[in-house]
Amino acid sequence: MTDLFPKLDFNLNRPLIEFSGENLLETVEKKLSPGTIDIEIATLALDELEQRRKATRKARAAKKVFNEAGIKPIPWLQDARESLKFMEAPVKKNHRGYLYVILKSGYAEKNGFYSAYVGSSKHPPEIRFQQHKKGKFSARGLPKRGEQILRSLCWPGIKDNGKWRTVPNSKELRLLWESALHICLETAVPKVTGDVKYPLETWPDNFQAELQKRSSMFQK
Repeated sequence: MTDLFPKLDFNLNRPLIEFSGENLLETVEKKLSPGTIDIEIATLALDELEQRRKATRKARAAKKVFNEAGIKPIPWLQDARESLKFMEAPVKKNHRGYLYVILKSGYAEKNGFYSAYVGSSKHPPEIRFQQHKKGKFSARGLPKRGEQILRSLCWPGIKDNGKWRTVPNSKELRLLWESALHICLETAVPKVTGDVKYPLETWPDNFQAELQKRSSMFQK
């Protein structure tokens, strides 16, 4: 079968809605096979099957594939994607900074089995992920437990040409954007790690106004 990524539009609430149940089940099987593991896409395929009344049998079959592979679907992925609606995109310019989110394994069920590590870099997400895996300026635990880039959470997302959208790259501004993404994900993901600038009152007044309105929800 044809690989669904990078054709997926992660801005859609149900990015796999156009695919048949059989195609979705095949996707779960392929993305949980050794050498082609992609827990994010497999989870999205399972989630889509579970939303279809007539796909109960295929959803059970997909769950069985997860169990046989010894891999857990990401229980908080859909809620995390929904949380991004609070983010306000940067003004369109030739920015050079990237935000990225890495799936980190090794957590108990009460913590959602996985955590989300949020970072920012001058390098695209795929390159920065490989640097983490090699231990280059890597966060604790990522070389061994960093599973993959979560493409659907690497806000502001992917352009039609397949390239990542960017944010301002100065150290100070990039931390602000990284902090905003971090805080959004905290509303949906049990464990989020990475750098974040608190308190929100130190942010510029005109930056991420929707988040700042909800500042009482995010203060630590």
